[in-house]
Amino acid sequence: MAQLPNTATIKQIITALQEMQAINQKADLVSVIGSPAVSTDDVATIITKLQSAKNTLAANLTAQGQTALPSDSLTSLASKVTAAPVRRWASGTGSFRYSSTDTTHRVSGLAFTPVLVVVDVDYGFPAARWENTIFVNSNGVPRVDYITFISKGFTFLCPGSGSTSLTNYYWIAVE
Repeated sequence: MAQLPNTATIKQIITALQEMQAINQKADLVSVIGSPAVSTDDVATIITKLQSAKNTLAANLTAQGQTALPSDSLTSLASKVTAAPVRRWASGTGSFRYSSTDTTHRVSGLAFTPVLVVVDVDYGFPAARWENTIFVNSNGVPRVDYITFISKGFTFLCPGSGSTSLTNYYWIAVE
């Protein structure tokens, strides 16, 4: 900012003070917005960068199934973030001893009731179930009872085998 002459009028002094206030407000705005805005940006550039960030936020919310537009207020966009669906998941392993008869194994204590489960057993079968869709086992046999959803978990059936060996299983469950 240029220095005022000794003969500056009251109007020039007030204008200079207002410009100083605007410079301070711009610095405050930049500190609130953060990157990509920088203190050397002019106000028009800061506005463009803020709108670009709003556009990205609205697009990301839309991709998550929310109705969001770049013209929505920041408050509206922020409230939609918490409404966006979030799918939790868990995975784990276990082991069991094969039996000559079918055996059911239970996974419980999850923080959610799954809608998708995939189970794979060493030396056995992979199985998956998503909501009401049942996938076939490795032999091409669709069996409803291979995976059953229960509250906060699931059960899976392991067909009987002539072996009594200890085997591992691996699973993933998605809300």
